[in-house]
Amino acid sequence: MKPDRMTSRERIDALLAGRTTDHVPLYPFMLGFCTKNVGYPLATAYSDPQKSFAAQLWTQEQYGFDWGPIYGYASYGTWEFGGQVKMPEGGYEQAPSHVSFPVQTEEDIDRLSLPDVKTAGFLPLAMEFSRLQAEHGTAITLVLGSSFTIAGNMCPVEILYRWMLRKPELVHRLLRLATDHIIDTVKYWADIFGAKQVISQIWEPLANNDVISPKQFEHFILPYLQESSTSILEWV
Repeated sequence: MKPDRMTSRERIDALLAGRTTDHVPLYPFMLGFCTKNVGYPLATAYSDPQKSFAAQLWTQEQYGFDWGPIYGYASYGTWEFGGQVKMPEGGYEQAPSHVSFPVQTEEDIDRLSLPDVKTAGFLPLAMEFSRLQAEHGTAITLVLGSSFTIAGNMCPVEILYRWMLRKPELVHRLLRLATDHIIDTVKYWADIFGAKQVISQIWEPLANNDVISPKQFEHFILPYLQESSTSILEWV
């Protein structure tokens, strides 16, 4: 193997700036592995920012991957909008999972409101984690679902897909709330740490072309993705 010509920090900085790197950066997403690797219960990856950060930092030093500690989970939006999640237990759960959704019926949508970004769901834990990132000089990341994925965590996915076909106006109401929440949350992080210091990771796994069509993507997903991205980029 060729020897490295860059440090991990130099490699990531070059990647984000669009410059050539000495090799493809290694960016694993393995929060649960890191806690198990150092002897902590898997749930601490999500419930204890101090231990989660330390476990990821130690594992990065052990294995030599490039990106530093991050904090996020796939079910984002359930707890934040008033539902319930549970921490992973046993040998077959690797992340927080749904217990109850804030939206089960059409009437539930009328009761929804925008979450307080300072107190809702996992956000206080995510903020504590980001303060550790800032303290240790690692990248300050904010991991969120994109609008459609958050909507699919506000209500069961099978209901969301059914409403796309039969009652699209309900889906748009969920997407409006999800988009406004994304913008509010990133703005809160930018106000605390500075817009140029925050790396927003907007994940959209539910917008999968195995389950939705290109026309559905264009109608339900693209406008909200463009809106949130444009708003975030305006702050930088």
